[in-house]
Amino acid sequence: MNMRDLFPGYYQPTEEEFAELWKECIFSFDTNVLLHIYRYSPKTRERLFDILQKLQKRIWIPHHVSCEYHKNRPDVISQQLKAYDKIGKILEDNLKIEKIGSLKKDLETYKKHPLIDVKQIILTIEIAIKEVITTVKNDLQSSKYKHPEIIKNDEFHEQIIDVFNGRIGNNQDKLKDIYNWAEERFKYSIPPGHEDGSRKPVPNKYGDAIIWFQLIKYAKSEKKPIIFVTDDDKEDWWLKGDGKTISPRPELVQEMLAEAGVQFYMYSTDRFMKYAENFLKLPEQPESIEEAREIMIQEAATQDLSDVFEEVRGSSNSEIGVSEYSFKEQAQSIAEMTKLNSTITEQLRSIMEMTKLNSAITDQLRSITEMTKINYRLK
Repeated sequence: MNMRDLFPGYYQPTEEEFAELWKECIFSFDTNVLLHIYRYSPKTRERLFDILQKLQKRIWIPHHVSCEYHKNRPDVISQQLKAYDKIGKILEDNLKIEKIGSLKKDLETYKKHPLIDVKQIILTIEIAIKEVITTVKNDLQSSKYKHPEIIKNDEFHEQIIDVFNGRIGNNQDKLKDIYNWAEERFKYSIPPGHEDGSRKPVPNKYGDAIIWFQLIKYAKSEKKPIIFVTDDDKEDWWLKGDGKTISPRPELVQEMLAEAGVQFYMYSTDRFMKYAENFLKLPEQPESIEEAREIMIQEAATQDLSDVFEEVRGSSNSEIGVSEYSFKEQAQSIAEMTKLNSTITEQLRSIMEMTKLNSAITDQLRSITEMTKINYRLK
């Protein structure tokens, strides 16, 4: 037996093997993929639903994914609605001359200059910042009024039901047995889920392990290869190196082959959409793929903060003065800031043109515009 046969998890499928995999596999989806549908723009959402409908006969999701989706759906909807007001508040709190680094202090070093009126420059900047806040808040309120009344009439939920009805695993698994199975795996850092095992409370820490158990069970019964689509970027799902995602964890590929006798592969939503475009011969929509990637990154940053909260909460016997939902909403609002249009950047650029300052001050002002492009990823 050659090396590739002995250690299949460490080898990428060939082009021919990928082609065969896409022709024969069952496509399964993680909870985050379904919940991100609520975060996409209409165009991206429409493209994903188009792909799902075309692949519908070969779609299946674990029962636990459906449970998590129904449990978390109201919270995701709430986050989207509250984001409008929270972003406005964040802008008001942070876009103040007193909070923009050492700009005011640096400008005041020139207050004795015979031809530069530093007070007028600062006043001009303050007025411009207020105009930016007003413009963006008005845009936010306009968008808020256009936001679908999802609580009353959730058309996205209805589309999800149409796609996945009859394609969900049963609920006959004994969860306590799976919990014990997962705990044994966590002791030896066997993926997936062992990262959650140390930082999430019971039963949340078993979520990934339950999904994996149900994927293996289904693959055994169907004898079909599995492609699993997830926007979870933790290293107990993915093999990573030099900050880049390389492939599914080799242990997962090999366990699926050993237990069910079938191939296993994974994609994030953006890469799944890209390959699905080719497979289904759809017109290219690179902007939709890029948006799916951005949403995945934003939510990963939000989840990192939420995981910290859960870890602190799980290790404390006392009440913490903030609810889990409140913490998640704050994290989500920070992520949502990065989705604002270019209004802030363009307005702040105009400040530089108005003031005609020397290069040192211009560099300070340029740093303000960079605030809208900060990589909020906190790793």
